[in-house]
Amino acid sequence: NVLLVGTTGEGKSFIGNLLLKRLAFKASNASSSVTQKCSAASREVPELGLDLNVIDSPGLFDTHRGQQEVRDALAEFATMAPEGIHVIAVVIPAGRYTESVNNALLALETFFGKHVWQYSIVVYNRTSRKPKDLWKDTAVQDLTKFIRKWRYQGADICTVAVADDDEEGPGPRVASDVRKLLEAISRREGIYSPSAFSEQRQHLQDQAIGAEGALLTETYRSMQQALNQRLLDGRLEPPDWERNTQELRGRDADEHALDQNVAAARERAPPWMR
Repeated sequence: NVLLVGTTGEGKSFIGNLLLKRLAFKASNASSSVTQKCSAASREVPELGLDLNVIDSPGLFDTHRGQQEVRDALAEFATMAPEGIHVIAVVIPAGRYTESVNNALLALETFFGKHVWQYSIVVYNRTSRKPKDLWKDTAVQDLTKFIRKWRYQGADICTVAVADDDEEGPGPRVASDVRKLLEAISRREGIYSPSAFSEQRQHLQDQAIGAEGALLTETYRSMQQALNQRLLDGRLEPPDWERNTQELRGRDADEHALDQNVAAARERAPPWMR
């Protein structure tokens, strides 16, 4: 079972069609996701002993959908692969590392958990670069952080070349890259279970509820709610959320103590001063 994930319009469905050797998924480079819910298609790859079940998913950070809606749509993979996912194929565009890509990788960690990369193959789409060069990419600090995580958790990097304009269908370079991607899929071990996805969601929700309930003033509860929403939407890394939450908690305690002191002083004051 291979789950395709990535930003909208960057080639998830295109990669899925290459793996399946047919137009199983509708592809587009528009900013609004063509894939509105998970869908699956399969084929056998006997030379590699693969019974390939490819699941296409809605784009992360779709401009026309909220992140909670995207998360709910991603959860549909459980009905198409109840035994779990063997490979999460993270499709990202080649070229400049954008904020959109960084947000998508962050959301992926938030939705699936920090160990998501041990089940992942990162697929750079439409590039002439080689995987060995991409492993050395340290030009962007945020990307370098993810590359370290990929290496530490044993993720693979694969690339798919730009198709030749004069080719009808995938040219030899693309076909070779797809073959290498299939070989990488066949080597992966471990299964990401549907229960891990739901448990990660519940874990974040429990953290958010606990953080909000620990606050004593309405002002800081409102600020915590906004912070929690960013966490649940995959727009804020858990360590940053924890640091900001601790800061709010300290400021909340100070304000509550001040309010109590003011109230106590008012009680001690003569009636004409109250």
